[in-house]
Amino acid sequence: NYKEVIVDAIDKAKVVIFVSSANSNASINVIRELGYAVKQKKTIIPIVLDDAQYAKSIRLDIADIDQIEYSEISSGGAKLISSLTYALQVK
Repeated sequence: NYKEVIVDAIDKAKVVIFVSSANSNASINVIRELGYAVKQKKTIIPIVLDDAQYAKSIRLDIADIDQIEYSEISSGGAKLISSLTYALQVK
């Protein structure tokens, strides 16, 4: 059952990376998964691939989280590494 696999993965994760695109913002499954991650108090790192607006349900969940603009590969990659290092407290 893929839903159980996803729930188990979110439960075990220290960080959830949300990849924002036109397709992911239109997916009810992505909206549910992100909502579950928020309820589980997971650190969420939003990565924006295109200029698609967040779905309203997603905006409510991650409105106060800084996003990484990955259209700028050089700075986006560095910001992702920095965010993961901080979130995972890697030294």
